[in-house]
Amino acid sequence: NYYPNNQAFVSFVKARNYDLAKRTDLAEKSYLQLINKFPETFWALESRFYLAILKYHKKDYNNAYNLFLNLNNNSGNRSDLANYFLGLISIYNKDEIEAKLYFSRSSYFLSKVEISKLK
Repeated sequence: NYYPNNQAFVSFVKARNYDLAKRTDLAEKSYLQLINKFPETFWALESRFYLAILKYHKKDYNNAYNLFLNLNNNSGNRSDLANYFLGLISIYNKDEIEAKLYFSRSSYFLSKVEISKLK
């Protein structure tokens, strides 16, 4: 469903390297530029995922929640991790019922650990 684009790939690698080097402001800016410039590429999808994780770690839970929710609804290959993070954000928001729902939708191992803590 995505078209190949080498420029998008190079942009993603650049953004991801900023992210791994803990240069979060540059990473965020680079992810957003890639998403806006190449929205129909696989690398835009990956950028949304890593941007959501970055926002989660920056404690920007509202924006992280929206990005993960979008990934959860539109990306089969990232839905397990998206549900895991949605569950963690729900715990932060003190909504254990919603957290259990998200964790139960995920086959990610840590989701099972978290759901066992909530029982």
